[in-house]
Amino acid sequence: HVEVQPRLMHDGCELGLTLVRSALGLQVHPRVSIWGGYAWVPRTLGRGVQHEQRAWEQLLLTPPVKNRWVSTVRLRVEQRW
Repeated sequence: HVEVQPRLMHDGCELGLTLVRSALGLQVHPRVSIWGGYAWVPRTLGRGVQHEQRAWEQLLLTPPVKNRWVSTVRLRVEQRW
């Protein structure tokens, strides 16, 4: 899994930061999966660019389907440096 999320600030006219996140996941049950990954977050808002590193873990739970709707619960813990 790889994702890129640009975050706009000041009414959408300035790029404040961008998240570049990668992960590996394992489905341990039809409705439960565990994930772990790394994120690189360059912050461009303010003076200069600050590079933030993040390691993270995630538990993804999908309750049974109810009336054709499916919800998902995501619990994520991140360590930043």
